[in-house]
Amino acid sequence: MRFVLVAVYIIVSVSGLFMMKLGGEMHFGLLNNRLAIDVGLQNVLGILLYGVSFILYLAILPKFDLSYIFPLCTGIVYVLIVVFSRLVLKEAISAVQMAGIVLVLVGIVIMNFKAK
Repeated sequence: MRFVLVAVYIIVSVSGLFMMKLGGEMHFGLLNNRLAIDVGLQNVLGILLYGVSFILYLAILPKFDLSYIFPLCTGIVYVLIVVFSRLVLKEAISAVQMAGIVLVLVGIVIMNFKAK
């Protein structure tokens, strides 16, 4: 069950980041001496999703060793962001990013080997 929570965290985190990216720029300023924030619906949804991912992360932390779960979640989120940025946003992936993805994935695999 705790790995389901991790999977949901990863999905919600990546979704929140993508919604904020798709929402474009947010504008802050003063209007009639009051703070005005101009945000689109995608930005609001992204902020909400990313906020939920933070709450999920707080629920995950006590269930795992920090030295295990932080690199695991961060690595998987990083890899998914790069892959989906390429597929959805048509962003270029450099050779350095590809090498980084490979190193992150290798690191995740090595972390999961149990010492005998």
